[in-house]
Amino acid sequence: MFARLSIGARLITVALALAPASSQHEKVSALPAHFPPPTTTASSSDCSTTLSRAEAREFVRALTRVQTKIRIDLARMRRLAVEVTHRPHPFEFFGQSNAVLQRLVHDIDALASSAQFGAMHIADGSLTWICIQIAPSDVSGVRFWMFDCTASNLGIDQLSVDTCTNADLAIAGIDSAIAQLELRNRCLRIISALLDG
Repeated sequence: MFARLSIGARLITVALALAPASSQHEKVSALPAHFPPPTTTASSSDCSTTLSRAEAREFVRALTRVQTKIRIDLARMRRLAVEVTHRPHPFEFFGQSNAVLQRLVHDIDALASSAQFGAMHIADGSLTWICIQIAPSDVSGVRFWMFDCTASNLGIDQLSVDTCTNADLAIAGIDSAIAQLELRNRCLRIISALLDG
């Protein structure tokens, strides 16, 4: 399977397979299958804002930082749900564990709503597309789809660990959220490779 990434008037065909993240030679190699298809050009009317190459580097760092923090909270939520399902008498811990889970959900929403790059909120879904200028000669650049990192968009806002069944459902929901976030992190690595290339 292939996806097309537009840079100026040139179309780059991108294979949907990533080298391991540890590879020092990781370059443009993949876009997630459900990554919204870029158009052949990325005019300023398509985007919420356009970033220069230097601004884009800082933007990618800022977005990576917030998504990493959210990923850490998701891992904590998952550990909590797994712990509930493995306790010999989990009913004794349902209330306390559920309160901790809800606090982590709240923390994720707080991270998403407060994450900013300049005056832009970059993780709450208020932006749709950002245009990134990869090279000085590129007038249009690359359209980058902004991801809503709020708990409701990740599908974790209604999770509960107040029963073993709900804790199992929570694990599945958290795994899905982690997968969504990892796909976005892969996209950021691709953009970063383009900017560094």
